[in-house]
Amino acid sequence: MHVSLAISGLWIIQNQEDFIWLQSLKSDNFIITWVNHSFTHRYCKDIAMESNFLLLSDTVIQSEILDTERILVENGEIPSIFFRFPGLISDEKFLVELKKYGLVQLGSGAWISKMKEGDIILIHGNGNEERKALEILCKFIDSTNLQFLKLENEMKNF
Repeated sequence: MHVSLAISGLWIIQNQEDFIWLQSLKSDNFIITWVNHSFTHRYCKDIAMESNFLLLSDTVIQSEILDTERILVENGEIPSIFFRFPGLISDEKFLVELKKYGLVQLGSGAWISKMKEGDIILIHGNGNEERKALEILCKFIDSTNLQFLKLENEMKNF
């Protein structure tokens, strides 16, 4: 099974035990693709979404990208080519910068409660999901021929 985990650098620092546990799961049958999800994943509840997250005026794009990759490498992992914007919020300036670093924006076709066949499914492990989300996911898996695919292999189709 291939899973892609979008993590922030601060999450790794603040949840070292959980990160080590995730690393321990890796095997020939369970492969993790580490997706850069920014270093800080900042969010200000009093600021409009279109100006929030990485679009906050004092964001240092280089640090948001490279600091997470540095932490992954320091922990024995290989960062992938994928970057997932916090809140799925970005702008043209950030997309241009992302390309300069050779990264590919990873979007999501569905939140767990709105998924359909063929979607990249976004599942939060931070309690943001509705309580019924795992029940919905289990029913979805049971009712379809859900496959966990390696993102790098799927890129060949584009």
